[in-house]
Amino acid sequence: MSASVDKPIGRWTFYFAIFFTLLPFGAGAEGATEGSTLRQVVWAAIFFSAGIVLIRRPQCWSMAWDSIPKSFIVLLLFVCGSIIWSPEPFVSFKRVIQVVGVTVLAAAMIAGGKGSYRTHRLVTPVLLLGTLLAVAVGGVFRDFAFAPDGFRGFMATKNNFGQLAVLSIVFGISYVVIEKRLRAIYIPLALLGLAGLGLSRSVTSMWALAAVFALVIAPYWFIKASVSWRILAIDLILCVVLGAHAAGVIFGYPTLQESLDAFFRLTQRDITLSGRTYLWQLMWAEIEKHPLLGIGYGGFWLGLKGDSGQISYLVRWGYPGQAHNGYLDILNEIGLVGTVLTLVFIFQHLQNLTRLFRQDVVGGLFHFSIFVLVATMNVAEATILRTTHLWWIVFMTSALEVQHLLNSTPMRARPASSPSRLLPTKRMA
Repeated sequence: MSASVDKPIGRWTFYFAIFFTLLPFGAGAEGATEGSTLRQVVWAAIFFSAGIVLIRRPQCWSMAWDSIPKSFIVLLLFVCGSIIWSPEPFVSFKRVIQVVGVTVLAAAMIAGGKGSYRTHRLVTPVLLLGTLLAVAVGGVFRDFAFAPDGFRGFMATKNNFGQLAVLSIVFGISYVVIEKRLRAIYIPLALLGLAGLGLSRSVTSMWALAAVFALVIAPYWFIKASVSWRILAIDLILCVVLGAHAAGVIFGYPTLQESLDAFFRLTQRDITLSGRTYLWQLMWAEIEKHPLLGIGYGGFWLGLKGDSGQISYLVRWGYPGQAHNGYLDILNEIGLVGTVLTLVFIFQHLQNLTRLFRQDVVGGLFHFSIFVLVATMNVAEATILRTTHLWWIVFMTSALEVQHLLNSTPMRARPASSPSRLLPTKRMA
């Protein structure tokens, strides 16, 4: 009896939640953020199931509550309060419920596993299933999977699949490095993700992966590598710089415009970033209408009516559904006050990552990689505070796990060189 009580529960709820975010069904009329009625019902069932997990683990309520960063609780309270001044309180209420539900889902994983569940173990198997499904759809329904602008598999757009691909790369490699097993399964997952990222031609996802390499992988390798490897890396960098300088002297340095043109040709984009720059200008005009408190969480993107409908008419490439810059969406919906609270939450999470890195280098790097991906993606695709979006669920699960690990793991003892270790100790009689 005690064995069944102590058995971890709830992971299948999380598996289903992650997989459901990948499905393109029920996006809602005109791209409504909360999705169609059917999709909202499914998410309500997921959140209810997560709540049941918490109810079944009353002895873990304190553990789950302590895993939620206190700065996020303050932010969440402000987001809930913004319903009051939202032009569509009921719509905002539904979207706030989804943000609360994602928090409950992440907390349920802490309580359901009694602190044993890990983000990479929960997410990576679902990414494997999603990647294999995309391959199968690509083989059977080629006309659908291979869209004119890039491979999308079974997903709504090629950017969605690009995000799945970059997650598969990072999580596949991380699983092998952390667990040191199942290499035959998750290394191929990372390779499939790399191939899929190239086929998707999702520049935003490519930039996110490049940011992880530049900010996480390369510095860690440089620190851990031997002196000879460091010297070799520095020599290669110097050779590239000197070679570029020599080419510039011989053939002439390109102008800024020529460099931009070459970059956009390489990425198959234009200077407007596929129309994003004009959309951002329009969003700044909206932010100026309510700079302090914002329009209210979830109170702007309301389909083809109101200000969001006017923006849709002006951009002339369909209903955006978001600012395609999550930082602008945050500033527009919860204003300067909400943005500051969001930055405080992010700063606390970065502090937690620094503390975790001191205790567990590999685990700290993994969670920092998630943060870099989310922060980078948020520049071109809204990911932070994005209701039931895949990125937001993964980020919140990571943030709560990091906080839990810090709460449950005592700080390491001071190094031997600390003053307290140099004092003489009394010998026991």
